[in-house]
Amino acid sequence: MRKNVLALSIATMIGGLGLAGVASAAVIQGTAVVGAADIGVTNATRTTLSIGGLGHQLIYPYFTAQNGQMTVLHVVNTDQDNGKALKVRFRGAANSDDVLDFYVLLSPGDVWTGAVTADPTTGIARLQTADTSCTYPEISNTAPQTFVTTRLAPYWTDAVKASNTREGYVEMFVAADIPGITGPDARGSTFATATNLYKATKHTGSSNIPNCRAAAGADRTAADLALANALLEDADGTPTDGTVVADAEAHAAYMGFSAPTGKVAGSWYIIDVAGSTTFSGDAAAIQAIAGALPSTTNGRANYVVFPQIDTAATTPDQFTADPLLAAIAANVGTVKSAAGALTVAPATVPVITAGFYDLPDLSTPYVNPTGAYVPGDLAPREAAGVLSQALEVKTITNQYATDAGISAKTDWLFSMPSRRYSVAYDYGTVATPTAVTAARVFSDVAAPGAPALLDQYFYTGNTSVVTSFSTPNLICVKATSQTFYDRE
Repeated sequence: MRKNVLALSIATMIGGLGLAGVASAAVIQGTAVVGAADIGVTNATRTTLSIGGLGHQLIYPYFTAQNGQMTVLHVVNTDQDNGKALKVRFRGAANSDDVLDFYVLLSPGDVWTGAVTADPTTGIARLQTADTSCTYPEISNTAPQTFVTTRLAPYWTDAVKASNTREGYVEMFVAADIPGITGPDARGSTFATATNLYKATKHTGSSNIPNCRAAAGADRTAADLALANALLEDADGTPTDGTVVADAEAHAAYMGFSAPTGKVAGSWYIIDVAGSTTFSGDAAAIQAIAGALPSTTNGRANYVVFPQIDTAATTPDQFTADPLLAAIAANVGTVKSAAGALTVAPATVPVITAGFYDLPDLSTPYVNPTGAYVPGDLAPREAAGVLSQALEVKTITNQYATDAGISAKTDWLFSMPSRRYSVAYDYGTVATPTAVTAARVFSDVAAPGAPALLDQYFYTGNTSVVTSFSTPNLICVKATSQTFYDRE
């Protein structure tokens, strides 16, 4: 049995954007140098925890807006040549349900900052930013964006739903680079050679804001169209279903994208105004590397931009291991014993119909362990296993203090961001805690190289459903033991 103490769960989003049109998308493996008709060679074969804090994927282990607290998030693009299209997803603490997701588009050397607070009237969390970096859908820098509760249990009260938006964790990862030019080298290039998407997202001019935030006019209109076309993938009719790699690459390059090279870092801090206290930390950075471990050579990963629309995603099994969104004969609905035996017949119909906005996630095939991307339902589960292995620990040790003279208390926070890709809760199964075991759905996510249905990270033997808290039907992970020592 494997245990993970760095939060491995998240999942839903901003449904009902009202954006029309049909779009298709896929994981695209780049096969040639960055040029006018391709997106660069994908050479990443592994993801690993980055010691230096720079990576392709960032995990912010905790955010909270409980009890008047505020969480501030920062993400920095250290790449001086390329912009970045980052998918951002906030997940609730209870069962890692998606409560907000969108894209942030950073120009080279850019920083984006956002703050999470609670709405004083509804109690629902909201995201506020004064930043001018482009977001899609646009998050106003003069009005907060309210979190979404559509993926939470429908039978929870409004107060319980609101509480479950106010704390959780954040996934943020580079879905694609935005190169400054269409040629092989962005450094030293002239602005005139840049794509429309790059010009829409680049901070420029005396006000030093990108065109996407400019006043209404020709530049703003062009910027809006560039963003919409790129993130709806709806401009030139080129197939993007992954069946013809050259066409898919040409389409991505036409939109102004190249395969992601990472180079982002993140940090967070929580301000407790009433308690005159601040907590802070760095986001865990996951780096896609070229070569076998212990290589630290930064790699170019797969292009994974998906439209930010609520149209039903085609073949979600190929893009996510989330047990609620996928439907695989050996996957959703299987409840495993400690030995890995199936105890419940598998389901072949998704619990939730995935929208394109649900994709990508941290289980979307991002690197190619064997050198070539092979579409199929196994690839996302392998990706989730690689992520879990990169984050896993078997023990954790920390100091505590409870001195009465200074009213000292010690909180430990455990975050499990990959858990969501192994186990999730089907809220539609039952509204009362009478059949809680059957309401858990699992994916077969094992350590890389492990036999199918064996060596699972999360299964029935090390997870349970707790109903005694104010929020019913919470999936919990069991710990084997706790040992406390005094300072002598």
